Amino acid sequence: MVNILWSLDDVRFKIGQLVDDPSKSTPGPNSIVVALASAAVTLSWRNAKLLRDDLIELVNSYEKVNGEIITSVVLAPGKPETRNEPS
Repeated sequence: MVNILWSLDDVRFKIGQLVDDPSKSTPGPNSIVVALASAAVTLSWRNAKLLRDDLIELVNSYEKVNGEIITSVVLAPGKPETRNEPS
């Protein structure tokens, strides 16, 4: 799980690990998942753009060897994410 925040100067990625809610002891389909904060990274906009370019190259190289990464898979129960598509 990543929460992205930005300002005019930089971009901050707050990274969390999805874990079972520690206050609920019942596993299964009714369990609740929470994000446990584990790290935060702040980059200048320039470095964010360089990271983007490196990630594009990395993903393209991976997919060339292993096939397309499918992103439409639902990994956890819940409502599907809706994205605002440009008009």
